[in-house]
Amino acid sequence: MISHAYSYAILQYRHDVWVGESLNAGVLLFSKTARYLKFKARTGQGRLAGAYPDLDHAAFRETVRALERRFDRIANESTLFLPTGDAIEIGRKVLVPDDSSLVWGMTGSGVAFDPEKALDQIFYRFVTKFDKDAGRDVR
Repeated sequence: MISHAYSYAILQYRHDVWVGESLNAGVLLFSKTARYLKFKARTGQGRLAGAYPDLDHAAFRETVRALERRFDRIANESTLFLPTGDAIEIGRKVLVPDDSSLVWGMTGSGVAFDPEKALDQIFYRFVTKFDKDAGRDVR
């Protein structure tokens, strides 16, 4: 098996930009050697909805889907020429740093045999680890 170096960037949601409080909302992972670029994000349910009851779920969901489509397009168009840089550089080309509610937070890197599995593990660790189970309460 061949191991692939990768980098990742965490997408954060800030409900009130001036307060500066944020929750992790997604992960962008890029591996040039594996020819892999993928963005995975929550849809506004779970912890985001619990923390911010007045969150506009439809607008958040549409924004996340637009980001997913853009990163998918970059990945599909990059069969001959891959993007340069690491995940944060690619992410900032799509979602530029400004005063909006979505910002790129921490970054990291690693090595994995399967970038898809690495993305799932990072997404769990930084985004969904503390979500409540969606199952029913036992009476």
